[in-house]
Amino acid sequence: MGPFDKVIGYRRVVSELERIASVLVDPSPYERLGARVPNGLLIAGEPGLGKTLMARCFVEAAGCPCVTLRRTVAGNEFLDQIRDAFVRAAEEAPSIIFLDDLDKFGSGDRNRASEPEYVAVQSCIDDYAGKGVFVLATANNVLRAVPPSLVRAGRFDRTIYLERPEYEDARRIAAHYLREHSIPNTIDPDVVAQFPMSCAELEARVNAAAVVAASEGSDVVTTEHVVRVCVEHWEGRAWRPCKEPMDWQAAAKTKRYCDRARCACHEAGHLLVMELVDPGCSGFGVLLGSGARRGRGFTRVRRDHKPFSPDRTPEDVQVLVGLGGLVAEEVAFGAWSTGPHSDLEKVTDIVYGGLMHGVGGVQHLNVIGERNRRCTPPSPERIAWREAAAVDRIQQDMAEARSLLMGHWALHGQVAQLLYDRGIVYGEEVRAMLEREGGGTTEGDGLGVGAPSEVA
Repeated sequence: MGPFDKVIGYRRVVSELERIASVLVDPSPYERLGARVPNGLLIAGEPGLGKTLMARCFVEAAGCPCVTLRRTVAGNEFLDQIRDAFVRAAEEAPSIIFLDDLDKFGSGDRNRASEPEYVAVQSCIDDYAGKGVFVLATANNVLRAVPPSLVRAGRFDRTIYLERPEYEDARRIAAHYLREHSIPNTIDPDVVAQFPMSCAELEARVNAAAVVAASEGSDVVTTEHVVRVCVEHWEGRAWRPCKEPMDWQAAAKTKRYCDRARCACHEAGHLLVMELVDPGCSGFGVLLGSGARRGRGFTRVRRDHKPFSPDRTPEDVQVLVGLGGLVAEEVAFGAWSTGPHSDLEKVTDIVYGGLMHGVGGVQHLNVIGERNRRCTPPSPERIAWREAAAVDRIQQDMAEARSLLMGHWALHGQVAQLLYDRGIVYGEEVRAMLEREGGGTTEGDGLGVGAPSEVA
C-alpha cells in the first residue's frame, strides 16, 4: 500500500504530489537536467477537503524527517516556536518543515504583511534556503489571509489549489466512507455525490441522517435520510412528505406559488423538460415544507451529466428547462403564479446574452462597438431591436416547451403527484417513467382538473 492510497480521488493532485516527492527522495536525475529541489509547496483550499491528509502522505512518500508546526499559543512564545522549528529542521536536513494552517499564523488579513508571525516565517524561509529544509504548508484562505510576499515563487515554488471533489471523486469518497464505517447498502453513493460536499461535510451529513433515522424509529439509514439532511443544510428548510390530499381545484383559484399543488406542477415541468431536451441531465426535484398551503421547490441537474443535444446549444437547453415550470402552470391552470417570474428573469438574461454574443441559436448578431460598450454604446435602435428579438425568441421557446409537455401531459401529472406526496422525485424515476411510456404521446387528464387549459 503506497502513501497516497489513503487519498480517495484527486488523481491529478496526487500525481503531482508524487512527482514533487520523488525529487526529494532522489534529486540526482533532476539535477542532471538542471532542475533544483523546489523551495516549497503550499496546498490551499477550503476547510475539510483533506489538505492535511495529503500533506502527511507527501511527507511519508518523501521519506524525510519532518518537523510540524501549528499555532497553539500567541505572542512571543509562538515566534520562538517558529524559529525553533526551523532550527530543528535544519539540524535534521534533508528534512521537511510542515506549517499546518498557515493562514492561522497571523490575524487573517493579507494586507497586514508586517505581522510578526508572517515576518518570522518569511525570514526563516529565506535564512534556511539551500540548507536542505523543504517547506510544506497548508492554508484555508490563502487568497484572503496570507500576504502575497510570503507565498510567492522562490518561497513556495508550487501552490496547489484544491476544489470540492468532482462527481466521480465525490462518488468514490462517499462509497469509501460508507464502506469504512460499515454502513449498510441502504445509501446510494451516486445520489449522495450529487451534493457538492467536502469529506468532513459528508461525514457530518451521514451522521445527521443517522440521527434523523433513529428519531423516526427507522432501523436503517436510507438515501432519502441523507438527501433530506443535505437539502435542509443547503436551503435552510427540509422537504417532507405531505399527508393532505392534493386539491387542484383550490390550486387553480390561487396565484400563489407557495401553494404546494402549484409548486409541484411547476417543478414537475422543469424535471420533465430536462429529460425531454437533454436525457439524463435531471438530478432531482424537491418541494420544501410539508403543508398543502406552504411550499417552495427547486430542481437540480446531475453533477456528472455531460450535456449532449445535437440540435441545441447548452444555452438553448437552459432556456427551455427554465421555461418548463411556468409553461406547466400555464397549461394546467391558464395562468402563472407569482413564482415563475424569477425563472423568466433568468431566461431573459440567457437570451439577452446570446443576442449580444452570438450564442444560444442566435448567430452573427455582434455589432462593432458592442464588444466594448464603454467606447461605443449601442444605439437606441439597436437596444429596441435586441429587446424585440429577445421577446420573439422567448415566445418561440415557450411554444416549444408547451409542445413538449403536451406530448407527455399525463406523465407530467404523475411526476407532479409523486412530488406532491413525497416531497422529492429523482431523475432516475422520471427516466423510468419515460421508458415505460415508450416515448409516445399521452393525451388526457394528468392533473385532475379536466383537460389542459387552452391558453393562447
